[in-house]
Amino acid sequence: MKRKLISCILSLLLVLVFSGCEEEKELVIVEEESYSNYSLTSAKRTDLKKTASVITKYQQKVTEDLSFSLDGYRIKKYYVAIGDKVQKGDLLAELELSNLNEVIEEIDNTISSAKLELDFVIKQKELRLSQAERMLEKSEIDELGYERELYIISEEYDGIISEYEDLIYYEQVRRDYYGKQLEGGRLYATMDGIVTFVRSWSRWGSYSVSGQKVVSISDNDICAFNSTDYEYAKYFKENEHYFLDVNGEKKETVFHLSKKDKMLVFELLEDDLELVIGTKGTYSIVLSEKKDALCISKNALHKADDKYYVYVLGDDNVRSIRYVITGLEGDREVEIVSGIDENDILVLR
Repeated sequence: MKRKLISCILSLLLVLVFSGCEEEKELVIVEEESYSNYSLTSAKRTDLKKTASVITKYQQKVTEDLSFSLDGYRIKKYYVAIGDKVQKGDLLAELELSNLNEVIEEIDNTISSAKLELDFVIKQKELRLSQAERMLEKSEIDELGYERELYIISEEYDGIISEYEDLIYYEQVRRDYYGKQLEGGRLYATMDGIVTFVRSWSRWGSYSVSGQKVVSISDNDICAFNSTDYEYAKYFKENEHYFLDVNGEKKETVFHLSKKDKMLVFELLEDDLELVIGTKGTYSIVLSEKKDALCISKNALHKADDKYYVYVLGDDNVRSIRYVITGLEGDREVEIVSGIDENDILVLR
């Protein structure tokens, strides 16, 4: 019985030992497989390009930004909203300038009254002059008396006339000034078009800021693809034709540079009535290129301490670090000047 028990125990131990060895052997195989399952690539010679996409937007070419010339006045009312069609001369917005209206009305009354008084005084002077002439004709006064009468009339009326003329002139200057102020508080459409911008109201109301854009009007009949990527202007030539990618379709355009607006402008060679304002178009430009360069994928390149390196896979499936010197960086690949050879197998990160 003891022999059987000892025999069973020995058999059990042998099973455990051999099974343990098998498990250890399987772990080693998995580890070996992990070293051989890298994502790999190779160094190869190819034509390398670095490109950039110029993003354009279909917009109105002619746009007017309108602003008030007065500071600190409450905006009384907007008469338009975004999308409204307007005609030249339409009132778009105005400020609350009731105090100016009162001042102008007072000035107008003063001018009107002064003109009436001036007319009355002038007529009185003319009447006195006529009387003096008749007296001279009837010999009621001599030449000396006539001259004396003219002097008296002049002394009596000329000062008053001058005062009224000065008052009218002064009040007219004030009227012109406040009139311009009043006009500066009103915005009128400068052309036919569509309202593309209206400054929003704040919670506590809006106050005017001189020169701040309040309303924009655009002419939808004159549109082009515009880009603010002004730094790429040197890659285009004035009046040259370029094909933009618009929703997968090539559109032929003519290029113009707007230095004033710092804008790249691509005018359609043929009008497209189906194009919607805001449609985007792209154009790919070649920033730099190199023929027959030794290149690797960017995903195979690493950097540490300002040095570039790659992992090269050897015949034994063991990777090793190799430091490299890079050249031109393309869109997806990088030129390698030295450090590896063509067809070297590299490990992707």
